[in-house]
Amino acid sequence: MISMKQFLRFLSFTPSLAGILLQGYISFVLPEGRFDVSFVWLFLYSCLPYAICCAVAAKANSPAGFFGALAALINDAVTFHDVFIAPTHSTAPIGLLLAPLANLILFMPVGLIVGWVTDHAVHAYRARDKTPAMKS
Repeated sequence: MISMKQFLRFLSFTPSLAGILLQGYISFVLPEGRFDVSFVWLFLYSCLPYAICCAVAAKANSPAGFFGALAALINDAVTFHDVFIAPTHSTAPIGLLLAPLANLILFMPVGLIVGWVTDHAVHAYRARDKTPAMKS
């Protein structure tokens, strides 16, 4: 049987897995025509934020990895909607190239910081409950 800590660490990888699957769908299933090496590069480029979040979740701080990957996944889901489901203009596919860059520069770091702050706030709250009360 796994402990709650092991379950939460495992759960922290789910946004990364969902993001990698979404990028695989975008890079390999949606393109029509012949297969091109550029699709592999687009896939690897798009999966970089998720790989970083997996490494953070595995080695340092699982809530930070969770929130970093979740922020990147939300950005990718919005980009997917804007490009494939409801495109509003002809330049919408440029978002497929810019979204991973925005994930690396903006969304993933903000998510990592939110996760780190959340984790430290939870630890501080739990430590506060364990400290003995001061006698006056």
